[in-house]
Amino acid sequence: MCSCFAKMHTLWDLCARYWPDLLLAFLFAVIVELLRVSSRIREAWRWIKDKNAESSIAQINARIAEQETYRNLLQSYLASDKLLYLAVLQNITGILLFMCIGGVLLIVGRLRVIEFPGAEIVALRPSHAQ
Repeated sequence: MCSCFAKMHTLWDLCARYWPDLLLAFLFAVIVELLRVSSRIREAWRWIKDKNAESSIAQINARIAEQETYRNLLQSYLASDKLLYLAVLQNITGILLFMCIGGVLLIVGRLRVIEFPGAEIVALRPSHAQ
């Protein structure tokens, strides 16, 4: 029983010591998840929106019209090359976002504001280059 508390205490110490890394890992995971075409976060938000649907008939009819226009928009994307262009744009945006994050990590690491041991690796820049 005592070893269980000791393990939890060391786990808490690790979390307290490495909280910036854990926070960055969580943010990267959320960003990667949102950049996916079938993001579960967006699906969950849509599900919550549907569960909190309006109760009056006028609001329900407006919601149905909104959903139909969204469906027609998606069908028009499937009928043209826009879907391909949007997917390529999404990938390029994701790559640029991660390049910017790597640059920010490199700058913050060089300024010694917060220590990021892997900032040089993430930014893909040699550590000896000044």
